[in-house]
Amino acid sequence: MHDNRLQTALARLCNAWEARGLFSRHRLITVGKQMAQWRQDKNIPGLWPRPPVLATATLDDGIGMGLDLIELYAGVAGMRIERWGLLMEPDALVEKCKTGCPDLLGLTVLREDAMDLLDKGIAPRMPGATTILAGGPVFRMLPLSEQKEKPYVILPDLSAFVRYVLGLNRIC
Repeated sequence: MHDNRLQTALARLCNAWEARGLFSRHRLITVGKQMAQWRQDKNIPGLWPRPPVLATATLDDGIGMGLDLIELYAGVAGMRIERWGLLMEPDALVEKCKTGCPDLLGLTVLREDAMDLLDKGIAPRMPGATTILAGGPVFRMLPLSEQKEKPYVILPDLSAFVRYVLGLNRIC
């Protein structure tokens, strides 16, 4: 019998965020750590028998606060996480994806010029096995029609990221 407690808890959390708005950063971290501890204390398995690998990086963000959050919640879900670095060059990112073969690449993008780098210098050169998950303030102002044309998945906030994670069907 499949244990769906984790999936249910994450879905309820997303429902709460969508109804009332995302918590403060401090509260998001606290809740994420509590969920991780709950999962460990109750010996609850991750969402996948063979967890996907999420590599994370930034193009134009030297702090990585968004990465901290997606890494925390990806870990709660049971993903394997590899932080590749902050302020990475496009060529280095593409090369790491080709050699490391992560299932997912979580990227924080803050400015339009970095989105151009993603569109022209990274996405077209990515190996087919890696799905780019892009987030950050630059995407919040992008019209939905333009978002759908991008060769990567745009996840404008943590709730969208967790919903995406819950929807991952493939067994990696």
